[in-house]
Amino acid sequence: MTEEEFYQGFSAPKNRELMRIFKDVRLVEHIGSGIPRILKKYDRSVFKFSTNFLRITYPYPESIAERNVQNEDIRQSTSLYR
Repeated sequence: MTEEEFYQGFSAPKNRELMRIFKDVRLVEHIGSGIPRILKKYDRSVFKFSTNFLRITYPYPESIAERNVQNEDIRQSTSLYR
């Protein structure tokens, strides 16, 4: 699949049996609307294409990032006492 086909929402699942199971339990639509919906919230800069991989990095507010760092610091400090 080309990068442009990806952005247009073409669907090409790698594991059709897994997709069938996800569709049966209504976790996916299998209609190719996911990427166009994501692009309504984020621009194309969240996607990085290479020959064999696609990396997606979703930005989120600093307050959430700071909270995650603080929670990790708390977990690490309490694990010393176990």
